[in-house]
Amino acid sequence: MSNEYPDRIAALKLHAVPTPAEMDVARLLSCGLTNSAIATRIYRSEDTVKCHIRHLLRKTGATSRSGLVIWMYESGHAVPGQACFPDCPRLPASPPPPSSAVAHNHAAARLHRTLTAARADVEAALTRLGTL
Repeated sequence: MSNEYPDRIAALKLHAVPTPAEMDVARLLSCGLTNSAIATRIYRSEDTVKCHIRHLLRKTGATSRSGLVIWMYESGHAVPGQACFPDCPRLPASPPPPSSAVAHNHAAARLHRTLTAARADVEAALTRLGTL
């Protein structure tokens, strides 16, 4: 199954070092703001924002705005579930040893079975509700 999708971080340069201004743009971009909204927030022109984004794309290896957001998370500049951005990014740790990968696969398989059973229960309940 994992071979069906391309590696989303293979081309990214996780150790890229953007300028402070570029990081401001990247943070606002990762919040979903448009170029115009970013320009308003940082008191710069929209052309300046576009220039910063071009530089970010080149420095990080990303090919799109969504790729920049992926870079933000994968390089530790953004943390899932946190509204603020870390002062010091934490790069991903080295891959876990194979034994923990096996345990993870077992846990994932167990979760998949549980979710599949729950989905079947929900579908059965919806079918029963439809016949009322």
